[in-house]
Amino acid sequence: MHSHTHSPAERVNFAKSRLGILLSAVCAVHCVATPIVFLVAPTLSQQIVELEWIEWAAFALAAGMMAFQLWPEYGFHRKPDALLLSSFGLLVLLAGIVAEIVGLTPWVHSILGGVGSVFIAIGFYKAHRLRHHPKALPAAQAAT
Repeated sequence: MHSHTHSPAERVNFAKSRLGILLSAVCAVHCVATPIVFLVAPTLSQQIVELEWIEWAAFALAAGMMAFQLWPEYGFHRKPDALLLSSFGLLVLLAGIVAEIVGLTPWVHSILGGVGSVFIAIGFYKAHRLRHHPKALPAAQAAT
């Protein structure tokens, strides 16, 4: 267990980065579970497909979390990896939503959504590691 104390701002930042990881993981599980629901309960799955606003809400939430969490994190550590991974994931997630709108099979939507969510989660995890584990930074940056 760690014996050092953290400021309230550090605790909030820590919680936000963990929330980003958690929400991205939940999104990935949702995307992977959707085709299973299509197979097991076709009637329920049709009702879920008609709730297109859920996909857009998840996309907006991911974009917002990236803007308010990952962009400031980039300003802290100046390593673009986390931002690039999550941005790529957001684009793949958007491609999954568009695939559903244009009428491609739910499998395409689910695969793209799952892959995009995993990339977003990896980006949040990477940002979390860089911020909260100074050993992940070069020595000169960790000392500041």
